Amino acid sequence: MRGLLKVIFEGICTAKGTSANRTFCFLQRDIERGCKLHSIILKWGLLERSPFIGNTLMSMYIKCGALVQARGLFDQFPARDVASWTLLISGYADHGHVQEALQLFEKMQHEGEAPNAFTLSCMLKVCGLTQTADKGRELHALILRKGLLMTDTVLGNALLDMYAKWGALTRVHHVFHELPNRNLVTWNALIAGYCQQGEGEAALHLFRQMKEEGFAPDSITFLSAVKACSCIEALKRGSEVHTEIVRRGILENHDVLANALTDMYARCGAFTMAQDMLKSLSTKNIIAWTALMAGYSQFGRSEDTLCCFESLRQEGLYPNTVTYISALNACASLKAIDVGKKIHGEVVSRGLLGMDPTLGSTLVYMYCKCGELAKAQELFEELPARDVVSWTVLIMECCENNHGEKALGYFDRMRCEGFSPDEVALLCVLKVCGSIGAVEKGDEVYVEIARKNLIGKLSILSSALVDMYAKCHALAKAQEVFDMLPSQDVSSWTALISGYCQIGQHDVVLQTFSKMILRGPEPNVITFMVVLSACGILGLVHEGQIYYHVMSSYYGIIPISQHHTCMVNLFGREGQLEKAMAMLEKIPPSERLPACFALLNSCKNLKSMKIARFVFKNAIDLDAM
Repeated sequence: MRGLLKVIFEGICTAKGTSANRTFCFLQRDIERGCKLHSIILKWGLLERSPFIGNTLMSMYIKCGALVQARGLFDQFPARDVASWTLLISGYADHGHVQEALQLFEKMQHEGEAPNAFTLSCMLKVCGLTQTADKGRELHALILRKGLLMTDTVLGNALLDMYAKWGALTRVHHVFHELPNRNLVTWNALIAGYCQQGEGEAALHLFRQMKEEGFAPDSITFLSAVKACSCIEALKRGSEVHTEIVRRGILENHDVLANALTDMYARCGAFTMAQDMLKSLSTKNIIAWTALMAGYSQFGRSEDTLCCFESLRQEGLYPNTVTYISALNACASLKAIDVGKKIHGEVVSRGLLGMDPTLGSTLVYMYCKCGELAKAQELFEELPARDVVSWTVLIMECCENNHGEKALGYFDRMRCEGFSPDEVALLCVLKVCGSIGAVEKGDEVYVEIARKNLIGKLSILSSALVDMYAKCHALAKAQEVFDMLPSQDVSSWTALISGYCQIGQHDVVLQTFSKMILRGPEPNVITFMVVLSACGILGLVHEGQIYYHVMSSYYGIIPISQHHTCMVNLFGREGQLEKAMAMLEKIPPSERLPACFALLNSCKNLKSMKIARFVFKNAIDLDAM
């Protein structure tokens, strides 16, 4: 111990870092001895001699992850230099304590200590992680004022990376072209930024441009290029990148790249190549197996997903939360409840349920899809952590299983517990409100949608809002919402037309349909069903025949059984029974029963017993099928 003190003391006296660095490397491996040395330094009063010794000790604490001790030591410093501040800020940033880093930087500025380039680089990293746009732009302005971009490439790269993490690709491009000295790290930050934002095509374009400008890609560049190919499912280009990686000898013993290639091939559906990559790994790892499982899941190959799951466990690997999620989704698809229950037990025994809310949500989803809604509800109540997804899954499943009141109950609880419903939850609740006529609850959802400024932005949600009011027979409100939409799609038009049909305003149905033809989108299968139904009720045989004809001849919609049934009803109501019979013959026997009942009703009203007997016998035969 005295020898260590002597080395550090010599470092203080000579102000040379060589011996101190050797000391620091030793202390980094032995925090207990480092703490003892700290006590002796305090006892001997060495901390006051120079910030150098304090900074060395603080580095030891930071490298060991002992940030509380590092901060305690920092607060004891009789004098701090820029290195002291920067060391602790960097330590906070590296260990994910970003708020503490921001606060310490504010304190540094308040105490009049000017940050150096490395301090600013650390803070740019913090701003990137925290999405602290105001502070990030303030730092950018400070860097420009100091003229540091012209001389410090590392700082320029950090600035580029910050904007990339924000998804501000225009700013990324601008900063990139401002930098006088660009190196491989600069290009890597640029390509990674585009890749992270899902701009795979642009990332690959930059990858080519970088090579054209004479920069040789390294493993980090190739990793981004492979991820870009995964993002846009570009199998051919991904294979070309793979070939280049092998040619440059980078792949050997580089499992991170091999994992990314496995993921790329799996996402592109090239499962033979993905399996070959998996086999080539120097050591099998859970990330590659999980990538293969995710690929199978993406392509609906649920049985292969579960086979992978069994294989990785036979190899002695422990599934992570993402692995379990893929396996549970496969169980949901196959309704493999027994396998799902085993996975549930394993997740609980490993204490993973509280670590990732998505895992809990997927378990709830699996039980729902396997027909065990009660078990799903029980599990939901036991979840240590719920997120918006878990609430939404339960609301959605209650909705699909016609438990409307339960769905609304969960929706209310979700908001009471401070969760903001997402678009899927809002869509499900609107559907429930329409099905049970809960217009007041629908009004609440309308307010929520308006507050989130989603009206008109999501067409499916806007159409569902119109549909909800229409099904609740609140047509004035449905029309009001419809009229305020910036653009009305076929779903919103059809919802409005259906609403008028449901309340018996069949003349308004045809008027609205005429407006749709003139200024709206092309009608769909459902639109024509509603219009033909209205024609039948109004007795508009000629108009009905025209609509039936143009549906296929002009709009290219092949009539289905429901359209034929509407025409059977239309002809039958107007006494044109021969035409009704001819239309009945167009309907497949297995789908003919509703049309038979409609025609029987017409025969009864017209007292046409001959046709009625034939249709009745036909209906009896169909019912027996």
